[in-house]
Amino acid sequence: MNIEQHPPKLESPYESPLTVWPQPAREEILIDETHAVMEGATLDRLSEYSASIPSGVYPGKMWARRVVRRLDAADWYLCWYSRVEGRDDICAINSRRILLA
Repeated sequence: MNIEQHPPKLESPYESPLTVWPQPAREEILIDETHAVMEGATLDRLSEYSASIPSGVYPGKMWARRVVRRLDAADWYLCWYSRVEGRDDICAINSRRILLA
């Protein structure tokens, strides 16, 4: 597993994005094609949206989603908005299964 990347930088339209949408620093999270690695304290600072998605769409906005696999097992996923390549007016939702460091 080659984990070298971080989620994209938060590009909030607001003057102070972290007061409007608090989230951990992107440097606290390493991602590859399938996983996001972070500490438990970092996961705790992500807003949880397991049954919906957050409004206010802008690149770099991150949240956590809990996906139940069975009654006794669930996985956490890091989700974030990113720009669609070649389109500045459209964002996609990306996700990676979280592994705790």
